[in-house]
Amino acid sequence: MRFDNGQISGRQCRRALLLELFGTSVFLMTGLLVLSSGEACFQMLLLGGGLVMLLGWFYWCLGKEKADPYGVQLHQVFPRAGKWVSLLYLIRFSFRGGFLLSVFYTVLQEFLLKDTRFSYIVIPLLFLGGYSAAMGREKRLRCLELLFWFVLVPFALALLLVVRDMEPEHLMQRSIQQTASGFPDGFLIPLCLYSNVEFILFLAPNIRQKDRGASNIVFPVLVALGCNFLLLLLSLGVLGYEACEQLKWPALRVLQSAKVPGGFLERLDILLVAFWLFAVFSVISGCIFYSGELWKYNENRPSKAAQHWNFVPAMILCYLFGLWFWKSQQGIFWFLWLTLLVDIPLGIILALCIFKKFPKKTIVTALFCVMPLLFSGCGNMTDVEKWDYVLTMGVDSTNQEGQYIYSFGISDGTETRVEWVNGPTLEQAIEGYGRTHENALQLGHLNAVILGESIYSENKALKDVKEQLQQQSQIPVAVRAYGVKAEAWRAMEESPKEGETLGEYLDELIANNLPQLEQQVTLKQLYNTGERSFVVFQVEEKKITGSFLFKINSER
Repeated sequence: MRFDNGQISGRQCRRALLLELFGTSVFLMTGLLVLSSGEACFQMLLLGGGLVMLLGWFYWCLGKEKADPYGVQLHQVFPRAGKWVSLLYLIRFSFRGGFLLSVFYTVLQEFLLKDTRFSYIVIPLLFLGGYSAAMGREKRLRCLELLFWFVLVPFALALLLVVRDMEPEHLMQRSIQQTASGFPDGFLIPLCLYSNVEFILFLAPNIRQKDRGASNIVFPVLVALGCNFLLLLLSLGVLGYEACEQLKWPALRVLQSAKVPGGFLERLDILLVAFWLFAVFSVISGCIFYSGELWKYNENRPSKAAQHWNFVPAMILCYLFGLWFWKSQQGIFWFLWLTLLVDIPLGIILALCIFKKFPKKTIVTALFCVMPLLFSGCGNMTDVEKWDYVLTMGVDSTNQEGQYIYSFGISDGTETRVEWVNGPTLEQAIEGYGRTHENALQLGHLNAVILGESIYSENKALKDVKEQLQQQSQIPVAVRAYGVKAEAWRAMEESPKEGETLGEYLDELIANNLPQLEQQVTLKQLYNTGERSFVVFQVEEKKITGSFLFKINSER
């Protein structure tokens, strides 16, 4: 059985593998490490990175001396079970691709394309990935070599712009919790998110002989770890530990807060979408390509058309896995634990089986002895705590001095409601809510703060409320701040768009109609001293009936 073994350069291998590692980990690594390890997140990243390097080196040593494609090697070892082995790889890689599809859709829906159906986003992306896979190895790698710059340049630009917002004292804060519920130990998180290092087995046999150096595995792993280390450092420096533990997407929140002069790139949303989409595209196309490529070795002389159809099962399975992950309330836990306990051990077993000098029974026995070590993180696996997620918060004064009405626009993903609590401080209002409701409040997803006229028009009340907001480190400084010409709690009940809180609606209104004001309506600008313009809206009968700029002075 002979197949074309098109040669690729070492540079193509390094860039492709880097994109496939970066695309899976860039927005997930920061939040998962902080949740699972707290203050030890940096040590866990370095320790986990060491494990990834060892795993990658192991795969590289297996594949670097081989001349035949990895699929041929597996079919030589399993001549009678080739289709079953191919099916196993198809399921494993589709599992990874499906998880990433669900994450990509969730991020896109929450930040940019609200109320967009799952299929409308995922199916075009799958077809694009399938088309890329059908082009063949060499053309696909040339495409990824070009996308390499479209991914890393915007990412580096965003990091540089965020540096100025760092506050070193945030790095000195202590974490508010010791461990997170349901996650593996922190040093295992990088191992799960970098499981695509296995793709080196498919790339190594095709690298030109003169380019077969250790840099083909060392470079992509080190650069991917470096990117995640910088993003973790900046996220903690800008938000602090508590906010990173409470926010769902801390890394994305930090990068989204980067701003440059001018209207078109003011929030860098377009660049974020670009490098996230390109990075995800590289991983999805890789999962489809490598799983579909194995099927062609089941036939002695597969036609070109038949080889193209080999990618369709992977596309279908990716969609089904993605839909399941998206609908699952604990999809991230399923992905981490199944990757750790099933996917990675299977990859090691199958790779070891290439060496016939190792008896298969010995390999399996050894792996079953090692696998209990991976269960060391299971001890902290408990039920995920339930929260009421606050997307918009309003503040009003009462007739009694020093007492405020805190209103919370809460969403459960399908419906929104407004709850309010009286209290002298925001902290006491949050505690009071927890005593009278089944779930506790979660402010990490907060999009906007609405100040009633009784707050922004009174110097003492405004100063008091700003101090309370600043004390809540889980509220990022990039959160929008608006005023309303009435009581905030009443305006929040009159949100013009069904299913959205008032803050979400005003965010869209500003972004679409008044983009020049986006930098002026953040909490960061509200906290700054000096005279500031504050946007005030008039909300009546579920309509925005007017708006104006109100001058406030933090030094008054």
